[in-house]
Amino acid sequence: MTSCISDALGQEPKSPSDCLKTIDTLTNREVFKTVEVQPRVIGGMAELLSEVGKILKAPKDFHPIESKIFIAFIVEDNGEITGLRTIKNIEGTTMDKQFIEVVKKSKWEPGTCKGLKVPTLQVLPLIVDFK
Repeated sequence: MTSCISDALGQEPKSPSDCLKTIDTLTNREVFKTVEVQPRVIGGMAELLSEVGKILKAPKDFHPIESKIFIAFIVEDNGEITGLRTIKNIEGTTMDKQFIEVVKKSKWEPGTCKGLKVPTLQVLPLIVDFK
């Protein structure tokens, strides 16, 4: 049995002029890394984690040293997900791929900067509790 904890990593700027761009290393595109309003998964993070928890499977008798998975992706200005990839996985598992499959199916509201919808880089950490 596994349980999951996650929270999107991103920064909200102090003022709209603080929105910062970066080059996404996978897509080689300029995207925002800080925005006024962070992208939000429609239905909420609790619902997304519930879906992850339903499918997440670890090998039997698996006792990992590390229990964190990080995935990254871009929430486009239309809410679509692109550039989805693993940043860090739990060695010896395919849990990152399982996490990615759930995120692929999720719907997102885009982030905004100065009132405009913008492509925003997101990093989702997932802490897996092996019980």
